[in-house]
Amino acid sequence: MFPEGALTGYFPDDTDYLAATAPSDVEGALEGLQAVVARQGCQCVVGTARFVADGWRNSAALISPESEFRWYDKNTLNALDSRHFVAGDQLSAYEIDGVRAGVQICWELLFPGQWTQLERDGSQVVFHVNNAVKREDVFWEHVLLTRAFENRYFVCSVNNAAATQTPPSYLIAPSGDPLLICEPRVEQAVACEVDLSQVEPAWSCAAPRPLVGRSGRPTRPARLPREAR
Repeated sequence: MFPEGALTGYFPDDTDYLAATAPSDVEGALEGLQAVVARQGCQCVVGTARFVADGWRNSAALISPESEFRWYDKNTLNALDSRHFVAGDQLSAYEIDGVRAGVQICWELLFPGQWTQLERDGSQVVFHVNNAVKREDVFWEHVLLTRAFENRYFVCSVNNAAATQTPPSYLIAPSGDPLLICEPRVEQAVACEVDLSQVEPAWSCAAPRPLVGRSGRPTRPARLPREAR
C-alpha cells in the first residue's frame, strides 16, 4: 500500500501541478506496477493522479494479480484539489481475496458519513491513502483511531514518509487499538496478520435521536439536577 499521489506526486499547492504530466506516462507506470504485482502474487493499493474523459482524478488504484484495475476516485475535494481534479461520485466496498474493503483518500478522513457508508456496505477494512505533511494535520492521529472504533472495522492508513510527515502510518483494530505504528519520515515495508472476527456492527449505525421536536423547534438538551452537575 502506498500514499496519496505516490505514483505521480502530489503537489496541489503548485499552480502548474500536472501540467507536464502525460496520461500515457501514468498508464505506462501503472502497467509496470501491475507486472510486479502479478509476479509477486500480491495485492496493491496505490495513490495516483489519472486522466479520464472529464479531467484529472485524484485516485487510488486497486491492483490484483489476475484482474483489471479497480479505481476509487476521491469524492470530497478540498480547495486545492479542486484546482486540479474532478471529484469522484462512487463510494462502495470492493472484494479483495474474500475481504470487503473500502478506500478513502487523505482529508476524507474528516467526513464521517463516508466512513459510515463504507461500514454499511460491509467493509471489514478501510485503506486510507494519506498525504498529511502539514503541521496542522497532526491531530488526524486521533481521528483515525475514532474512525476505526466508531465503525468497528480495521483501518490501514499509509502516509507520505516525507521530511514534513505529521501522522505516522497506522494499522488500527476495530477496538481503536493501534496494531502497527510506523516510524515517521522513514520508508519501510511492514506486515501484520489480522483477525477479521474482530469486525463488529458499528456504533454509528444506531438511529440518531431527533434534534427537532413536534413543534418544529429544536429540542433542548435535558437539564441535569444541580447535584448531578
